[in-house]
Amino acid sequence: MTKGLITDGVIPEVEIAAQTLSLHAIPAEHRTRFFNRGELDTLAHLLKGKKRILEIGCQNGRTAKAILSNDDEIEIYVGIDVPPGTQLACGVQQRETPALAGQLAFDDDRFFCIVSKDGSAFARRLLPEFDAVFIDGDHSHAAVLRDHALAESLVKKGGVIIHHDYHSLGTVGVREALRDLHNAGVPLKHVAGTWLVYCEV
Repeated sequence: MTKGLITDGVIPEVEIAAQTLSLHAIPAEHRTRFFNRGELDTLAHLLKGKKRILEIGCQNGRTAKAILSNDDEIEIYVGIDVPPGTQLACGVQQRETPALAGQLAFDDDRFFCIVSKDGSAFARRLLPEFDAVFIDGDHSHAAVLRDHALAESLVKKGGVIIHHDYHSLGTVGVREALRDLHNAGVPLKHVAGTWLVYCEV
């Protein structure tokens, strides 16, 4: 059983049966670091058919590497993160700032990485339109709301916004932020058995 799993139905749950990814291009240890079993495959399923992807909080690039290695239709994948030592609002994440953001995906010429001490706040004025945004950066309540607003401004109709770390462990502000968005009318859906929440634009 996944720790902190939310099953109270505040955000409507949906079942997604995703195929298992072929992770020949990425070391096995990167498959489950920061992901629960099956979540990376579910994320890839939600991103299928999306040609332009933005990941807020790309860490060392393991997610980008896995997604890109399994989807030849992706045209551009942009990752955003902060430089080492950046002070984060969500203290539990402080040890997660990468030594070199995006490095595992550098060998794919579709991948581009933006590194700024202001993270996605800096990138707002630089970014083009996307088909999908995966939000897995600063997990403080305010940052989740800010990143969702950024995603709404960037994702075109027919696209998707995906959040990670919707759980009840009490260590991050994602649950409360997403419930606030849901109560404000954002049509969020919680993928049953995971920490993933998404909405279609």
